[in-house]
Amino acid sequence: MAVAWPENLPPVERKNINIVPGSNLVRTRQLSGRIEARRFGSGAFARATATLRIPNELVGAVEYFYARTCNMGANWFTADWLATLGYTDHVARIASYPKRKAKGVLKSDYAVRFWIAPAAVAWGDAEWPTLGPGEPVLEPPELDYLLVQIYNVEHDAGEGTNNSFVLVQPGLLALAYAGSGSDGYIKLLSFDADYTITQISNFEHDTNNGTDNSLVKIDDTHLALVYNAGGNPGNIKIFEIAADYSINQVEGFQYSVYGSHHSLIKLDDTRLVLAHAAYEGDGWIKVFEIAADYSLTVVENMEHDALAGAYNSLVKIDDSHIALAYSSGGNDGYIKTFEIGSDSSITQLGALWHGSQEAIYNSLIKLDETHLALACRVSNSGGVIKTFEIGPDYSITQLSSLEHDVNYAYYNSLVKIDDTHISLAYNPGGNPGNMKTFEIATDYSISLHDSFQYSTYGTHHSLIKIDDTHLALAHAAGESDGWIKVFRID
Repeated sequence: MAVAWPENLPPVERKNINIVPGSNLVRTRQLSGRIEARRFGSGAFARATATLRIPNELVGAVEYFYARTCNMGANWFTADWLATLGYTDHVARIASYPKRKAKGVLKSDYAVRFWIAPAAVAWGDAEWPTLGPGEPVLEPPELDYLLVQIYNVEHDAGEGTNNSFVLVQPGLLALAYAGSGSDGYIKLLSFDADYTITQISNFEHDTNNGTDNSLVKIDDTHLALVYNAGGNPGNIKIFEIAADYSINQVEGFQYSVYGSHHSLIKLDDTRLVLAHAAYEGDGWIKVFEIAADYSLTVVENMEHDALAGAYNSLVKIDDSHIALAYSSGGNDGYIKTFEIGSDSSITQLGALWHGSQEAIYNSLIKLDETHLALACRVSNSGGVIKTFEIGPDYSITQLSSLEHDVNYAYYNSLVKIDDTHISLAYNPGGNPGNMKTFEIATDYSISLHDSFQYSTYGTHHSLIKIDDTHLALAHAAGESDGWIKVFRID
């Protein structure tokens, strides 16, 4: 009987707990209004409420201990810290689901209620609820996939364009954008348990220009950014996030005399891949190697389209393959797949022309191991969502297409919610900023599920998923000022 308090969880300390000793005197109010008091034998349970500060990476361990190990709080546990509180030869159980009170960048505070009882009077363990041969009954709540805005903040009153947003770690976001005067900025922001956004640090990395941004996470303390430094040059930089969350540049150079329409991804722990347009608008793929000291080297370079390579959107398929959506000559739409060898050589495997003048403001995402989804604007028409299948030989086949807006679709930013739903932020022409959610059927056909105008003005979108039930959006508003919004997925 009684499991042990997990070794990787912090102990409960006296300064963080409030204990109400158990009473053997029970008072009962009768229907007549008279109060009767009855005294029972020894062994009444004590009640306690504690605050636990848990590292964010152990949040799952707290919830697992309550739900699975302790069978939703039905089972008792032993803990060394009980004796330090004066409860020798006692056990405890969790009275209700642990409630997260606050979430910081590194740790979260949980309010936990306990019952404490002498080990001699505690009942035996109950088995985990089962359905069939040992399968746990633990169904996640069903979602309606309706987006609700829960937070909105202006983070830069001067300018907030050319946004590129990434989740660095739970509770910590990084944003690359063009600020006042189109200077280049990197900003760190935290969000707590109620998804309030707080700026932690802001670093101006280029005093001339910081447009055409594409930001990626290398690891929990390093970011990589490609951008246009003004005029023609394309630059790449590495930034370190210090222990105090200050930002320091540790690497940077001009990767090309001309670089625009950037899309940067992390292929593995030591390589980055970039799609960009060059001097005459032709399309290029580059591979960068990341050294142990985070210095960068261009190790491979391939011109994949001599006509044009604009509106690039690059995704990783697996550790050795990538897919690219881009605009070729005449804004014709192409999807291509490439193999990146162990020596970083680049080989084009598949190429699909998916439409004439159907490839501006591309946003490509991976749905699963063999399927992609693309949001784009048709040059002489409106906004389109398409799905594609990746064959065993990495050939590309279009499966479905939905015109969701008959007017326009600028500044598309598409994100996967789960295996059946995706969300899109875009500008339908003029001023408004719109959000839409689409359902992806088992045959990868597409249907509109939800649609609303999130703002009277919205451009330069960067939409990301920050946890299972929330999205964050960086965008520019009416005077090009920078805003961040958080949406809950209901």
